[in-house]
Amino acid sequence: IVRQKTIAKMLRPLDDALLSRASALIASSPNYVDSSPILSRNRDRCRVIPFGIDADAFRPRHADTAAKIRKRYGPRVVLAVGRMVYYKGFEYLIRAMAGVRGHLLLVGEGPLLKNLERQAFDAGAMDRITFLGRVSQEEMTGYYNAADVFVMPSISRSEAFGIAQLEAMACGKPIVNTRLESGVPFVSIDGETGFTVAPADATELAGAINRLLDDPDLRGRFGAAAARRAREHFRIDAMVARTLELYREVIANGRISAAAMP
Repeated sequence: IVRQKTIAKMLRPLDDALLSRASALIASSPNYVDSSPILSRNRDRCRVIPFGIDADAFRPRHADTAAKIRKRYGPRVVLAVGRMVYYKGFEYLIRAMAGVRGHLLLVGEGPLLKNLERQAFDAGAMDRITFLGRVSQEEMTGYYNAADVFVMPSISRSEAFGIAQLEAMACGKPIVNTRLESGVPFVSIDGETGFTVAPADATELAGAINRLLDDPDLRGRFGAAAARRAREHFRIDAMVARTLELYREVIANGRISAAAMP
């Protein structure tokens, strides 16, 4: 619980009671353990098992789908995906687009959708932003593959991991994400698979997006590294195997071994 601090304080005794009975605690990234008061107090029982995806599921199914999307929206496509809620930080991406030489495709629904549409109008960026609403998984694969850059502009550690950026990485896309105390910058690494910028900073966000859009060689290097990282470190079969291994360890020993954290 991040935003509702009073509720978090009320529930802390329950959290502590439940966690004290656990033989092991699974966290999706080392960053989240380090930044969580609850998990860091129980570090000796934490095991990091990152979320995984089936990267092959994001290979383009129809060769012409991405080309059609790019023909419709132009040659410099920026993609963002997520529920329209406060911690996603989409308002900063919308402000950034006023200074970005490209077209943003924003996928998702949520309570802030109307506000974000109004902000896009006020920012004078409606001609370079398209709100796509809900998109099917098959359609989503087409948008991932059509994009030049994927952006995750989240502003709060409520964004614990960022599965959408991992899906974009599986499609070989460079990422622009934010420097949060969560797994977001652990998934896509600054200077290796994309750029990590300060949260809630539209100017820095615009600069990172433009730098990637303007440099196809850099996009290609980051995108190739992103695809390798997705396949080497975030495979769903590896996630399942590590989880089962932990279950067997707990069943056999009643606890996990020392130095469980990587």
